[in-house]
Order: sequence, then structure tokens, then C-alpha cells
Amino acid sequence: MRSVVLFCVILVASLCPIQSATISIDALNYRITDADRQEVELTYQLGNDTLNYAQFSHVEIPSTINYDGKDYKVVAIGDSAFRLAWSVKTVSIPTTVTAIGKQAFYDSGIVDITLPNSVTTIGEYAFTYCVYLEHCKISDNVQELKRGTFSATYSLTEVSLSTSVIKTIGSGAFYESAISQIELPEGLVTIEDGAFAETLLRSIVIPDKVTYIGYGAFDYVPLDTVIFGASVEVIDAFAFSECYYLSYMNEFPHTLKYIGFGAFQVADFENLHLTIPGSVICIGEYAFGSTNLAALNLEQGVDSIMEGAFEGNNLQQVEIPSSATYIGYGAFANNPQLTSILVDTENGHYASSDGIMYNKKKDTLLFCPGGKAGELVVPDGVLTISDLAFQSCAKLTTVTLPEGLISVGDAAFYECAQLDSVYVPQSIQSWGANTMSYTKWSNNHGRGLQYLGPVALNNNWGGDAEFVFREGTTCIAAQSFCMNENLRHIQLPKGVKYICHNAFCNNDNLTTVRLPETIERIDYGAFQSNRRLKNINIPASVDSVGSQCFYLSGGFQGTKWRMFCYRQTPPPHRGWGWCVQNDWQSTCTLYVPQGCVEVYKAHCGASFADIRETGPLGDLNGDFLLDIADVNAVINMMLGKVEGDVFLSDLNGDQVIDIVEVNTIINKMLGKD
Repeated sequence: MRSVVLFCVILVASLCPIQSATISIDALNYRITDADRQEVELTYQLGNDTLNYAQFSHVEIPSTINYDGKDYKVVAIGDSAFRLAWSVKTVSIPTTVTAIGKQAFYDSGIVDITLPNSVTTIGEYAFTYCVYLEHCKISDNVQELKRGTFSATYSLTEVSLSTSVIKTIGSGAFYESAISQIELPEGLVTIEDGAFAETLLRSIVIPDKVTYIGYGAFDYVPLDTVIFGASVEVIDAFAFSECYYLSYMNEFPHTLKYIGFGAFQVADFENLHLTIPGSVICIGEYAFGSTNLAALNLEQGVDSIMEGAFEGNNLQQVEIPSSATYIGYGAFANNPQLTSILVDTENGHYASSDGIMYNKKKDTLLFCPGGKAGELVVPDGVLTISDLAFQSCAKLTTVTLPEGLISVGDAAFYECAQLDSVYVPQSIQSWGANTMSYTKWSNNHGRGLQYLGPVALNNNWGGDAEFVFREGTTCIAAQSFCMNENLRHIQLPKGVKYICHNAFCNNDNLTTVRLPETIERIDYGAFQSNRRLKNINIPASVDSVGSQCFYLSGGFQGTKWRMFCYRQTPPPHRGWGWCVQNDWQSTCTLYVPQGCVEVYKAHCGASFADIRETGPLGDLNGDFLLDIADVNAVINMMLGKVEGDVFLSDLNGDQVIDIVEVNTIINKMLGKD
């Protein structure tokens, strides 16, 4: 048995690498890396309390050392070998060295260095924070400059790469170096993320074999000229972002497929006629945002133009090819001289009329050019005004929306500085957030509750704590009545049909919501995050409830609250259901019509503390009937004889129990209401 155990120990020991001891010769330390080949590497010198390099300003690395009677070849400068060697200014590297390790010269004092052609590998961050390094000649046989090789070399002005076989310049390889010019090697294929970010380059020629220019590769560089090679396929996000002086580029090659988010944002293309080749599949968000671009040619083949791709420029006319399948919101926004968008008639997704862009069916207005002026009449048949559709149309004064229009999107008229009048038809069902912000209309109307036709909105938020909505209101605009700390009650009049997204969210002191029996749709987040909500009703007329409509409402500090739903079946909903209350255990009791408890439990029972039956609206004594007993209950409350349930008794939501409630119950009994 002992012999077997002994054999196992010997076997395991033979499989484990033996860590060689440090060899010290002439104040330099070495480590044997291959005993059979008799090879060593120079190792880290600061492993003890003495700074072994303190005596050196110049280090000459020998090609061989003699140890224990054998000659060993020095083949590498190991990881961190000269790390923090501040006194060392120059290092001579023999032609036996093939590898420079990670952080080999990190934060050292070297000023000048030449890497012999024997070197094939340079580790990550090899020269990072060599703040005195001014010149470096790189071996012709290095195939890759790895991550951060020369990052934060604030004095580095000259690097010789042109004769090398480098195929990849790694992430941040020259980040924050002082180079103002560089000739890239002909065989270069990839320029990775941030490779030359925040350098001092004034111009760059991208070699013909380069296919990829990475995220932020030349971000915040004072380039004025870029010459692209013949093979570039991807210019990734922010590749040339914040190159404020960039004014000239040659034409993109027809190999280009993708231009990323903010790729050329805030360049200066005032005098550049930009052509996007038909090979481009996607132009990313804000790719050419705020570049002073005045002329643009989108070739046939261009597919997707993302949100804000050409916003904030000086374009005058844009032609959309038939190949375009997606154009994002605000793709051409904030172009004050743009008067016309012309869509190829063969395009299967978009159309144009009078210089305005629509979907193919022309029932959705997608974008009005910023140079349109005066009065504008949206044609009949348009059902939807898209988000940001008229954004920054600073010269428009009047817009007439057609009868039959259903929806106006978020920020649709945002920053229309001269817009004073918008005709809104009675057909409107949805009105977006911030739609009239920073318009002349907004400036001319006081803060608080205002109207555009049948649409109620809160101009610039703020205003009164309580909002009294007028008869004839059909739509409550998105986000209009949010974050009002003094809003405690909401009473909507009969006739209101649509409550748009986030209309009444984040009102910390809102306790009571009374919805009329005309409500048809409650959009997503409409009553979200009203933490002190105690009572709310959902009328039987509601046929659609949006995602997270009551999310994080009620239950503040564990208080109990109530929801009365008068539908025979749970309301249809989108996304997260209307019944999702909180991230914590719900304290809400749901009251539903007689005989409907099991249906509701199956649908959303887990979201409520309890589900109970309730009678029709006006049933104050809980017998599931509307009769003279309920009339008497209201009268007794009016006379102060009983306290009663104020929320259930206040049928019109005016916070007063009076003859209106008596008449309401009687009319319901008679079938008049």
C-alpha cells in the first residue's frame, strides 16, 4: 500500500512545474524559462526592499548569461521587469530577445527605446505611463500592438510602424499619447477600440487592408483629414467623435457596411459633400449629428438610418432611396434649412408629399422638414403624427390637424419656436408627452391646466394642486400631471375616454382617483408610483390597460388600499398586467362584480391581498342592489346621521356628498344612467 502512495506522490510531483529560483548577475535578475534550451528572461527587480535599478540610468541587457557553468540565452523581458524603474532612461535590448512582457516598462523613466527585429511579441500595457518616453522604434516582426501598449505616454511624439507586419492595433494602444503623426503599416487589418483616442494626430491615412475601425478609435483627436482605404467595412460607435476640426474625408469605400452611433458627431463637414455608399446597411444613431453637413447623397442600397443620424446640420434637401427600410425618429431633425424630403416612389416603406415624409400608406406623418414655414395643413387620411414629427420646425406658425386623426406622439411639436396655434380634432385619442414644450403656444399660456381642443394638458407642469377638468374633455395628455406633491384627488368628468401614458404618475400625496364610466383606455404607467393611493375605480367601460399602469402605487409603509373594478372580466392589458402592484407584498384589496371573484383570482390573484365581491356603483349597503335603501344611505350621510364610505358614496368624485349623489342613484335605478 505504501509503495502505491509513494508512486502517486512522485507522479504528481513530476507533473507540477518547478518554479526556478531567481538568478542575480550584475544587479539584474533572471529566471530560467526553458532549461533544455538554456533560455532565461529578465525578471522583476523590485521584489525586495532595495531598488536594484536606483544605480542605473542606462541598462544594457546581455544576450547571454553564464550560470552554474552553462551559457543561457536571454530571450525575453518578463512581466513588470522594469515597472516603476524611474531612474532608468535608456535600455539596450539584444537581438536574442523575442518577447516583451506585460507592463514590462510600466511607469518607468525610459526616454528612448528601440525594439530589435527579433521581438515578435509585446505584452499589454508594456509602456503605459512611461511619461518621459519620446521615441520608440518597433520591431518589424511584431504582428500585434496589444491593449494599452503606449497608453498615457504623454511625451511620445514619434513611433515607427511603417515597415512592421502589424495586423492589429489593440484597444487604447496609443490612448493619450502625444503622437501628432504616424504612418500605419500596409498590412494593418484592425484598429481596435480607443486605439488612438485623445492623441494629437492631425491627419490619418487608413491602409487599404483595414476592415474594422473600433469604438472611439480616434475619439477626441484634432484630426483635420482622414483618408479611408479600400476595404473598410465597419466604422464603429464614436470612432471619430468630437474630432472638432475634421473637415475633409475622401469618399467612403463601397465595402463599408456599418457606421456606428455618433461615429462622426460634431465634426465640421460644412464644405463636404457626403456620399453614403449603397453598401451601407446601417447608419447609427447620431452618426453625423451636429457636423454642419450641407450636402448629402444616400446611394441606392442604403438600408437603415437610425434615430438622429443626421440631426443638427445644414441640409437643404434629402432624397431617400427605394432601398431604405428603416428611418428612425428625428433622423433629420434640427436642420433649419431643410425644406424637402423626397422619397423614391419605388420605396416599399415610405412616401413623401409636399416635401413631408410619411409611411407608405400615408396614414402616419413621420417627419416635417425643419425649414417649413408659416401655415401647414396636414392632409386628410393621416391617423398618426409620429414622435418628434415637427421637432424644431422653428418657422411654423399654425398647424391644422385633420378630422379622423387618432394619435399625436411624444415631443411632436417640441421646440417649434413660432408655433402659436394647433387645431386638434375631436377624433383625437392619444396625445404625447412634451408635445408643445418650447413653442410660442407654451410661452403664451400660463402654467397649469390648458387645452388643445378636447385634449387636457399641463403646460410646463406645475400649476394648481387640484385640476378641475371641463366638460368636453376626451383625452388626458401623456405625463401632464406628474410629480405634483400637492395633488390629492383626481376627478375626471364624463366624456373622458383616454388617459395617455404616465399621465398621473409620481404624485406622492395622491390618495383618491375617480374615473368616469366613459373611460375606454388607460395607457402604460398612467397611475404609476402614486405611493399613498388609497382608492381607485376602474369602470366597466375600460377595454384596454397599459403595462405597469399601477406599478409601485399604494401600500406606502404597509397601508391598505382598495381598487374597485366593475368589469365582469379582468381588463385586457399589454405587457406587465394592470394588476401588478408592487415589488413587495401587495396590500391592495380588489373589489369585483358579484360572481366574478374566481375569474379574477385565476387571472391575477397573486397580485392582491384579497379579492372580494362588490355591488354596482351606488350600492352603499352592500346588498348588490340599487334601491331606496341606497338613497336613504346617502341622505343620512348628507344629514350627518352616519359617516358611511365616502369614496363609494361620492359618485361624481367632487369630495362632497349632496343631492347629486341622490339623483345619480335614482337615475341608475330607473335605467336612465
